[in-house]
Amino acid sequence: MNNDIFFLLYNLSHKNYFLDKFFIFCAEYFIFVVVIFLFLFIFIKHKNNIRNGLKKIIFIISPAAIGWAFTDVLKSIFDTPRPFMVFEEVKPIFLHGGLDSFPSGHSTFMAALSLSVFYFNKKIGITFFIATLIIGISRIISGVHFPIDIIGGFFIGIIFTFIFEEAFKNRNKF
Repeated sequence: MNNDIFFLLYNLSHKNYFLDKFFIFCAEYFIFVVVIFLFLFIFIKHKNNIRNGLKKIIFIISPAAIGWAFTDVLKSIFDTPRPFMVFEEVKPIFLHGGLDSFPSGHSTFMAALSLSVFYFNKKIGITFFIATLIIGISRIISGVHFPIDIIGGFFIGIIFTFIFEEAFKNRNKF
């Protein structure tokens, strides 16, 4: 089933130059747009109290960054090859340096970030979850991840955020 879903999505690539560029942007660069938007939103919202804004950013980014680092440890344990290493017919639409596929660091980071944002602002959190799905699906379409890698990353990001949230329940008392 993992492979079936992978090929269903991957087969959307290599059909149209502009669509491929869109998928590359979403898979590789959209994460930076999301993070920049987050910083701008928080600093604009807290322009009269930058210190409070910085604390909020640290609280939101921390589980995402720690989760992403944890995925690097897991990748060395699982040592799961990427789709283009498993199937010779898979040609990723962008060069990807890492060879380990499971779990997706991008998905871990974005799921943790989205849930952290959701704790503070439901509407923006939902928007971030949509961005998380777009990034994850684009990484499958691009040929650099299997669906299970993305799903695993989502779960790790959510778990790290729950742990972080539980450890720092009084975050609003900054």
